[in-house]
Amino acid sequence: MSTVRAIVAACAILGWVRPVQEVPIQALERTVRAKYLITVTDDFVVDVHLNGKAIPDSARHLLDEQFGATVERIDVPLRKGDWLVLNVVNDLMRWDGVSYFGLAGCFAENEISLVSDPANVSWSVCDDPTDVPDFIADPIFGSHRAFAVEHEWQDGTPLMKRYAGDTWNGKPLWGKTHNTWLKLRVE
Repeated sequence: MSTVRAIVAACAILGWVRPVQEVPIQALERTVRAKYLITVTDDFVVDVHLNGKAIPDSARHLLDEQFGATVERIDVPLRKGDWLVLNVVNDLMRWDGVSYFGLAGCFAENEISLVSDPANVSWSVCDDPTDVPDFIADPIFGSHRAFAVEHEWQDGTPLMKRYAGDTWNGKPLWGKTHNTWLKLRVE
């Protein structure tokens, strides 16, 4: 018996570890809340983190760009208990300071399970760069609710409906600065 196996066996006898139980695939499928995300942002998403880890750029796909504002598809499944953090920015000097961030968690076009909405307590915001590492790493850090967009970019919602589907019924949200971090705790 290898040393590692002997240590694991001893820990199991002492009750320090529990045997891993396989979860049926059907149970995993039930917990999936979205297979991919659509975002519309004026101006753009800088970084995306899932459960404290950066989502690779290869999972992000630019679908549209209008004068610097962007539409992305992010190929990452979201499950109940996950938390998603997005760093979004806009240039307050452009277009009279309008901004926009909309999100749809989708199974397919018009099969939307999650939306951005400042009234939803699952969304929070971090505007203090010194708090960002904790905001990303901890699902419950940051109790500041996301805000409704004050000066909404008029093309944002039509783009959400174009790329996510006409059934998108969310609302744009933002923080209090032009460079903010938004968190969604997936219920």
